[in-house]
Amino acid sequence: SNTIIDLINKMSEPSYNYNEVYAATLEYFKGDELAAKVWASKYALKDSDGKYYEKTPDDMHHRIASEISRIEQKYANRRYSICCRASNI
Repeated sequence: SNTIIDLINKMSEPSYNYNEVYAATLEYFKGDELAAKVWASKYALKDSDGKYYEKTPDDMHHRIASEISRIEQKYANRRYSICCRASNI
């Protein structure tokens, strides 16, 4: 099973510090300081040492899309087959 630590270990991108992430995210949010601070502190992937592994929300979107794709490939048509069995279709 994959954990956040496993994901971090697999990531080939460099790590960033808060100031780098904040600056990039501030630009992403077109100067909205509150949005940049909230995203950097609450949603960006980071470890307990304060290393950030995502610089902008685009990085987060890519991580989430990749994980959804991985899960969909692993459990292809599982929801459909469960629904069909439950309704006897």
